[in-house]
Amino acid sequence: MDVGVYLAAGFVRASNTAGVLPELTPVILTPVFDARSLIVMTWHSRSACRDENPELFFPIGNADPAFHQIDKAKVICRRCEVADTCLRWAMESRQDDGVWGGLSADERRALERRIARARLIGRAAPDLR
Repeated sequence: MDVGVYLAAGFVRASNTAGVLPELTPVILTPVFDARSLIVMTWHSRSACRDENPELFFPIGNADPAFHQIDKAKVICRRCEVADTCLRWAMESRQDDGVWGGLSADERRALERRIARARLIGRAAPDLR
C-alpha cells in the first residue's frame, strides 16, 4: 500500500492506491512530507503569502475578476524569497489549481508540456521560471 500525506486547504488528506477512499482530517498547518515530492513544506513559513488570504491564490472562473485576482497573487509571489521552491513543490506534487510560485495553473500546465517536449527531443529541460 502506497500512502501519501499532503496539505490540502487546511486538512491532511490520507490516501492510498489500494482503492480506499481518502479521508480528510482537519489539522493545524505543519510541515508534512509529501511522498509525491522530495520537498518538505518547511519553506512555507518563509513565504510572502503566509499572512495573505488563501482565497486570493485560488481564483474561481476564467473571467476578468479571476484574471485580476491571479495578477494580485503574482505580485505577492514576485516579492517572495521561496517562490522557486514553491513552484517546484507545486509541480512535483501535481497541484492542479491556484497560483504557486508565481505561475497560474494554466501556466504550470504549459511549462509541464514544454518540459515534456524537451525531454522527448533529448534537450535539457527548461528552467521552472
